[in-house]
Amino acid sequence: MEEQNTTEEENKIIASLFEQPTKAFATHLNIDGNSRILFSGSYGSGKTTFLNHFFKSQDAINKYELIHLFPVNYSVAANEDIFRFIKFDIIYSLLLKKVYLSEDKIPMSFVAYFYFMNKTPELISFLVSLASEKGKVATTVIDKATELFKGLTEYNKAINKKPMQEVEAYMQEIIQNEGSIYEDNVSTQLINQMLDHFRTETAIQVDGEKKSEKQLVLIVDDLDRIDPHHIFRLFNVFAAHFDNRFNEKSNKFGFDKVIFVCDINNIRNIFYSNYGTGTDFSGYIDKFYTYNIFYFDNSESIIEVLEKVILDEMSLVGVVRGYSVTYNMKSSLTDSVVLCLSDIVLERKVNLRTLFKFRGKTLTLNNKELRYAKGGKISMWQLEILLVIDVLAQIFGDIDKLEAVLAGFENIEERNLGDRNEIATNSLILLTCNKHHFERSQDGLSEIESEKWTFTLPEANILYRFTLSEDNNREYYGEISEIKPIDKSLNLKEPHYLYLIYKCVSYLRSIHYLKNS
Repeated sequence: MEEQNTTEEENKIIASLFEQPTKAFATHLNIDGNSRILFSGSYGSGKTTFLNHFFKSQDAINKYELIHLFPVNYSVAANEDIFRFIKFDIIYSLLLKKVYLSEDKIPMSFVAYFYFMNKTPELISFLVSLASEKGKVATTVIDKATELFKGLTEYNKAINKKPMQEVEAYMQEIIQNEGSIYEDNVSTQLINQMLDHFRTETAIQVDGEKKSEKQLVLIVDDLDRIDPHHIFRLFNVFAAHFDNRFNEKSNKFGFDKVIFVCDINNIRNIFYSNYGTGTDFSGYIDKFYTYNIFYFDNSESIIEVLEKVILDEMSLVGVVRGYSVTYNMKSSLTDSVVLCLSDIVLERKVNLRTLFKFRGKTLTLNNKELRYAKGGKISMWQLEILLVIDVLAQIFGDIDKLEAVLAGFENIEERNLGDRNEIATNSLILLTCNKHHFERSQDGLSEIESEKWTFTLPEANILYRFTLSEDNNREYYGEISEIKPIDKSLNLKEPHYLYLIYKCVSYLRSIHYLKNS
């Protein structure tokens, strides 16, 4: 979810969303030996917000030291550069944590060796001067000695140049190559040393031995939001470390835990797009988690907060049959609005924080009349879907934004209508108003009470059959009795009910009931 300015009370509400996921993730994280975690959740579900919340808790601060990276920031980088930026950010994060390496002293024997190797002429001159009675030696002696020493050095190199040295040189070239899947160059070794130094500095005495007090955690966030080539380059470098039997540390750079954050469904689709649907995705991805994928889901908490905290404090003011009426949001209209908003939030079409601005607000519904064929008309209060659309439009700011959000449900399949049957039927009643005309017979009984109407949605290959009824207040309702394919040779894929509301919005705009913003 996006970060926005919120009150302290609202931050507490947001925190309450994470109570259940926090318990589940803490249990998962504490599994013995769980060093690699794949943290999956759909885009906009609040994965990053949750992880920030989790690792800022006092328990986590005492137990973990976190480095949180966002490779999406490297989107402009060349593919071969991305791992350099990863390492830069790790080093930079460690420096911000004041992890500094002390300048270790090099043993004097090594210093002397390299010093005199670079001071050969001076050394020879000094030695010869000691052998000279008056400290004067012919220049030719010094030159000859220097020449012999150089010759000895070259001869030593020549006779020691063996095939294994060439093998070693080749391997070193690969190891030193930045971005190689086998790289272990100076920057990588520097990170290893800085992490080891941090462990040493934070170690405490436990049963007579020093043990590190904190576990070092690396989070690589938003993996599915970066260039596909970057995704698999990063994955492959980490995978190469996991597969390399010569590596003593279980994770790249020596982190105790590495958490990869993404939507596993997006990663799977990208993988198949790049490598083909016949490629074994499970065999590839299971290297990146030790036990199982952790699926982040706080949907139940979102619905609870939406219903109890936001909508319970919202009021509606409108005119019904000439009377001004104030509705507290505790009615069938409330139920419909809650259903719609809950599903919109759960499908990540809007974040929960944007709805806080409506806490305690009063929404005004100006009475409108829907006109249809044969000169007929009904009040918006007679068909609840008209009220729902009006409320949603005010919450989203305008009808353009609402329509854009609802359009996003075109390719989302309806799993189970359940409580949504009534609002879906209300949408169908509106979409077919020019057929049934909401007509009454002369004796006051509805001619359409037991009539079954149909609505087809060609783009989804769907035919709906539904009933249309009215109550004593002339408010219309109904129930979907059948859903079947138009073309039976094609698979049935029922569209989301919010897509039906999108069709309603489009229809209402076409007849100028709703004005363009």
